[in-house]
Amino acid sequence: MNALREENIQGIKLLLQYGANPYLPDQQTQLTPFETTSNNQIKEGFKFWNSIVSDFERLMNLEESCDFELQLQNKKKHFWLHKLMIKCRLGFQIDFDKFTEILSPLEYDQVKIIIKWIYTGTVSQRQGESVYDVINLFGISKELFKKKTGKLGLVHDLNNLYLDQKSKDFTILLDDEKLKNMQDNKEEEKNILEDKVHAHRLILQARSDLFRELFVNIIDQSINQIHDYTKISFEALNNLIGFLYTDQISYDIPLVNLNELKGAKEFYKLSNYSNLYVRIKQIKNSHKIQKKTRKTVLASETFKIRRPSPIWVDTDFW
Repeated sequence: MNALREENIQGIKLLLQYGANPYLPDQQTQLTPFETTSNNQIKEGFKFWNSIVSDFERLMNLEESCDFELQLQNKKKHFWLHKLMIKCRLGFQIDFDKFTEILSPLEYDQVKIIIKWIYTGTVSQRQGESVYDVINLFGISKELFKKKTGKLGLVHDLNNLYLDQKSKDFTILLDDEKLKNMQDNKEEEKNILEDKVHAHRLILQARSDLFRELFVNIIDQSINQIHDYTKISFEALNNLIGFLYTDQISYDIPLVNLNELKGAKEFYKLSNYSNLYVRIKQIKNSHKIQKKTRKTVLASETFKIRRPSPIWVDTDFW
């Protein structure tokens, strides 16, 4: 508990439900204002285009949150893994006894390469064939293996996991005060779609330093929901959670919700928040281009309307 980093404490104070943890500090402490992001951080964002891969590589080494032990036939060697990650990549119907049966006779270094592919999608060209030979035993064809390899392959599987509502095991509740204010406003009441966002604990801890600290050091499996105290809207929070799975933000997101993400990324301590900042900048630029295009089209249409129409004279009676 004492190893908790100081930079996360303020977020935890506001994020957890009252009474959720006996070690919870004083609730009166206010969250400090969010810092602005410098141009250097924008440049760093381009270096982290592969951020989702590095986040899941770190998850691969987070033994504290694992729920499955793969014991090799060499009794001195074993791996701690996350069952949901294996299901996500090899199929939800996977038999873990078969998984152990196939991998346990292999050499430690070979299993390590296979596990890295499961968590990150990455494998060298030289090792790809031997990894496929093992993955094929789980019913995955050569073509499908290629689609699952690389960052895009990982994101594709994570997106499918995002769409699977039944397996989501954690809920983030919209701040009660914000929800009440929205309900008091009759104009906005019809726009309330949801008051909660569902997600997987596995993804939250893989992508957010704050959630990683919460799940590993603060709360146990019995707590499956928390309140969001960032004051952001459902639309912004939903887009933020979607980003954790896909490393992308919908270009259709309204500008007002996009601005909300700036503060939320700091609050939730995204592992590679510079990447999110780059996505926000890209979408903002897209909004600006669309706005200029609409103005140009409108000006053109206005010009056409204002031009005098030619006068046609009927000469049949001349």
